[in-house]
Amino acid sequence: MTEQKQTPNIAADDALDIRENVTGTLAWPAGGHHAVKRMRHRTGDVTGLVSARPGSWQSSRASCILRRQDHELAGAGEAMARSARVPRPCRQEDQAVATHAQTTPGVSMKSLDLEIRLKAEDASIRYPYYVRSGPEAWEEFTDTLSGLRADRFLLVTDDGVPVSAVDAITPCLRQLAPVTLLRVRAREKDKNIAAIERLAAEAFRDGATRRSVVVAFGGGLAGNMAGLLAHMFLRGIRLVHVPTTLLAMSDSVLSLKQAVNSGSGKNHLGAFHVPELVWIHLDLASTLPPQQVRAALGEAIKNVVAICPEHYDEMSRRLRAGAAYSLPELAWFIEMCVAAKQRVMEADPYEKGPALVLEYGHTVGHAAEHVCGNMPHGLAIGVGGLVAARVATLLGHLDPAVEAAHQHLLERNGAPTMFPPGLTVPALMETIRKDNKRGYLPPRRGYVDMVLLDGLGRPHRSGGSIITQVPEDVVITGIQTRLSHEETTK
Repeated sequence: MTEQKQTPNIAADDALDIRENVTGTLAWPAGGHHAVKRMRHRTGDVTGLVSARPGSWQSSRASCILRRQDHELAGAGEAMARSARVPRPCRQEDQAVATHAQTTPGVSMKSLDLEIRLKAEDASIRYPYYVRSGPEAWEEFTDTLSGLRADRFLLVTDDGVPVSAVDAITPCLRQLAPVTLLRVRAREKDKNIAAIERLAAEAFRDGATRRSVVVAFGGGLAGNMAGLLAHMFLRGIRLVHVPTTLLAMSDSVLSLKQAVNSGSGKNHLGAFHVPELVWIHLDLASTLPPQQVRAALGEAIKNVVAICPEHYDEMSRRLRAGAAYSLPELAWFIEMCVAAKQRVMEADPYEKGPALVLEYGHTVGHAAEHVCGNMPHGLAIGVGGLVAARVATLLGHLDPAVEAAHQHLLERNGAPTMFPPGLTVPALMETIRKDNKRGYLPPRRGYVDMVLLDGLGRPHRSGGSIITQVPEDVVITGIQTRLSHEETTK
């Protein structure tokens, strides 16, 4: 068995309450490039020794003890109504290594240092996932990337990212190596293989090599395109995710899947690619439009319904239709989603077994997203989950109360529970028949492969598989419950 990005196990709650400053050291082992950086933080810093081989921040020979730090979350916005320790999401044994936030109005919050741990058949995959805030976070980001020793950064960003954000990250990268700025359109119809070829041509023109690093800086669309570019360029170069939307921070960058659309459907062309690290700058999420926040929380709600129902009441209390959240609250949502995906992906990093539960709501949701062209992903998945619940109820697998429970959280989120006008059953079914989950089970004409539930947090299994083959007429009935009356007659 080979190992990728290996780090030792560390107790999650070590030294969280230490109140003196401690200085840590970052060094490369003998025989490599020697560098020592001193990192001091204003309060409660517990920093471990980090060793890494040049050219890879975390590699098969690297050992990394994640830091526990207090970082003041500048501009946190609305303070939380009460002092509360952020609870450990999901089960302790499934938790990524993390600090936990003490969120008291007007007081600093601990940053989150998470470690993604995945076990493939032939490899152990680990990479760090940092959550930070405030202007000092960019300096730490630069220090972190210096360990990669890149000869060029390929900065992939979409036209939805504010110019001020691009202006903030670009100087950090330029301190370390030349930067090639690669722009993509934030539109599903432009997320295709032709766009990847164009990005690669620009990268070759500027002299990118195997030592170059792709930096994904944008939402899920930019992240997918950057990830596939990193996978295909010279048969694979390094990737760093710096997501700018809450949906990307809490969902898309937590998957190894990198994909673009075909003319027939969503995410048909792709591969799996492990990032070097994920860097979350929470300030980037603090100015997102409410609809983008609601869309992100649609996926978070799916995680609660399908994976972590123990957080149902907490999620219901935290959700607000106005979608205005403090940075500590956003950090809680992110940490919960990381732990939920870690729970099901730890032994299934390529999402072919238990992790297929993450596809709950996606069969119909992806179809609606593809047909509409402008329906946000998380909102489409939310309504798609309601369709899946109705389908499971019609088949006798699920209590109708589960659909009502899912709808309650969507309403608390201010998200739609019906598909927008204009969607029709024939248009949706044409796309559903080309869904990317086909083939896990032998195809059956007149049936749709779906992920269903037997209850909150309990995926339905059919012959040992999480995929259930559902008669098309049952799927159509489920869809009709979430279309306007006018559309159901078309």
